[in-house]
Amino acid sequence: MIIAIDGPAASGKSVTAKKVAKKLNFLHLNTGLMYRALTLHLINLDVDINNENNILVALDKIKITFDPMDSDKILLNNEDVSLSIRSNQVDLNVSKVSAIKLVRQRLVDQQRKIADNNNIVIE
Repeated sequence: MIIAIDGPAASGKSVTAKKVAKKLNFLHLNTGLMYRALTLHLINLDVDINNENNILVALDKIKITFDPMDSDKILLNNEDVSLSIRSNQVDLNVSKVSAIKLVRQRLVDQQRKIADNNNIVIE
């Protein structure tokens, strides 16, 4: 079963999703963290976020995973970036990166793979 929770920033999605997942013993997936991890990766590589081709090349070379026991812990190429993705520089750029259609398509594909054969709450 897949439960999706959507809404504007600071509307309580994360709190609600975590509580529902815990109550039902489901996985919890915060998709926003994936966009933040990609944005951090692009910043670290000094990729111009206005160049979609370079972004897609960078996206092909990363692996974004979650700790199933701690949904706030996100790994980028096996490195815990849970704190780094909260930087001001990521905050300033994540919306632009997440607005790129091909980025969204690729990350949604990854999200679907995570959801395959799992009971999950996705926000």
